[in-house]
Amino acid sequence: MSTLLDRAATLPLYRAHWHGRTPRALEEAPFVSAWAWRRMVKRHAGALIRPAVLWALHPVPGDDPVWIPFAHDDVAAEARRALDVFRDAGLRPGDVVLSVAPEGPWVGNALPFLMAAADSLVPDRPPLGVQVLPLAVLTVTFRPDLTLFPFRRLPTVLVGSSVDLHAIADFARAAGAPPLRCRLLLLSGPATDPTVVRSFAETCVSLLHLPGALAPFAGRPDGPGVWLPGDKVRAELIPDAEWGRSIQDPAYVPRALPAAAAQGFSGELVVTVDSEALPVIRFRTQERVRVLAADAAGVRISRIAPSPGVVNGLRSAATSMSHG
Repeated sequence: MSTLLDRAATLPLYRAHWHGRTPRALEEAPFVSAWAWRRMVKRHAGALIRPAVLWALHPVPGDDPVWIPFAHDDVAAEARRALDVFRDAGLRPGDVVLSVAPEGPWVGNALPFLMAAADSLVPDRPPLGVQVLPLAVLTVTFRPDLTLFPFRRLPTVLVGSSVDLHAIADFARAAGAPPLRCRLLLLSGPATDPTVVRSFAETCVSLLHLPGALAPFAGRPDGPGVWLPGDKVRAELIPDAEWGRSIQDPAYVPRALPAAAAQGFSGELVVTVDSEALPVIRFRTQERVRVLAADAAGVRISRIAPSPGVVNGLRSAATSMSHG
């Protein structure tokens, strides 16, 4: 961990946040809120340890999302895992994939982005051997003539969310094409009406239940909860009582417990991530979780949906900080 702190200390972003004093241990480092992270990145976006090849959004409950940079090695590692995900999901060499890309990548949905680049990012592995047809719903909304090109290629695999499915059906009708029917549907969002799914594909696989791209930050669905691998992420927990006080009083600095000492407890998740582009040191996710298990290999958590009152409190605290 000291090596990570030393690397972070070479960046003006952290030198300013730490007021020139490098922490000797992780627990000595100040927290980074979503508001502080946005300000830090905006002021020092070009000062990274390694060049960023991808900036991905990380959602923050009750607040605006934050951008997290990832270097080539970060993305290549996830592309390597993505190749296995795609093969396990049923992709075959020669498949034609109609992939509906999100408007922007975020840490839980970057698989559609990696699909097109996985072969080039992992040259030492057998290629996936598929043809990817990227489709941006926002683009074809304004240029309906562009809806013609994917449906002339007869895609065998469709990647998209439940919202995308309805949009694609509308585009197909507008183009005068027959209803789109594929061998495989990779659903990149929450499950939808089974009748709708069956109308698009013989088989449906949810990407949400497979290892997510850029998973060191977002975690991976694994059994009863989400797995945070210990080789890339250090998890801490701000217990509920401390978290509640910090929501009521944004100036209050709460106490965080190492995940190993917080098993069975619930509270706000704090993460430290060893990104090759820009380490994320003690980021307050504003996400309420319960620590199910923790050991040297990693931490398993379950996410707890916050009540509307908590979300409103978070939003008020974020607004107060941004005007402070």
